[in-house]
Amino acid sequence: MRRTPLLLALGYMLIVAFALLTLLMGDDAMVGVTLLILGFPWTWLLGMVIDTLNPDALASGVLGVAVGVVGAAVNALIIYVVARSIVMRRTDRAG
Repeated sequence: MRRTPLLLALGYMLIVAFALLTLLMGDDAMVGVTLLILGFPWTWLLGMVIDTLNPDALASGVLGVAVGVVGAAVNALIIYVVARSIVMRRTDRAG
């Protein structure tokens, strides 16, 4: 039960890794959408900040992929923290 938050976060990052793999191996222009959706809303917020600072920065795909990975990592952290608080609350009630 105490490993559940870590397993959830790692499972989410595994899905992100598969999305990143399809992005790197695919040749369609829309394959990156999955990674951006997995990192939403942070990809949108970071994209807005970067676009405000330098409008041409996101034209290269490398920064867009980095923004997607960072956004997904923030989401994985949120999943871990929320799941951990739920597990801790349940173990406090059971104990």
